[in-house]
Amino acid sequence: MAYFPNGTSFAIWQDENCSDCLNYRDNGTGSFGCAITDAHFLIGTHDKLCRRKPAFNVLNEFFIPDDGPNAFECKMRLTRQMLEDGAASEKQQRDRERYEAAMRDMHESQAA
Repeated sequence: MAYFPNGTSFAIWQDENCSDCLNYRDNGTGSFGCAITDAHFLIGTHDKLCRRKPAFNVLNEFFIPDDGPNAFECKMRLTRQMLEDGAASEKQQRDRERYEAAMRDMHESQAA
């Protein structure tokens, strides 16, 4: 997941990516969020030695890449318009393939 240096940068990203996403909703406590935004704050960005945590790196590479043609686009974003257009199934297939590749890479790097 892309690193947000401050609350303002996260708020701007959240407004652009989450405002119409069907995954972004009230969890029953009056607080809106989704698994991706929750993971960003629960896992945190760095360990005590200021290194990125391995789990955070997997999230970074898969869910919100910070480089490439789709930089900073959330892979979990699902809008009503995407469902109506039929784009959701194509997106889910591409995301599944990317996820499986990321998991293979992570397991291979741990085995090495």
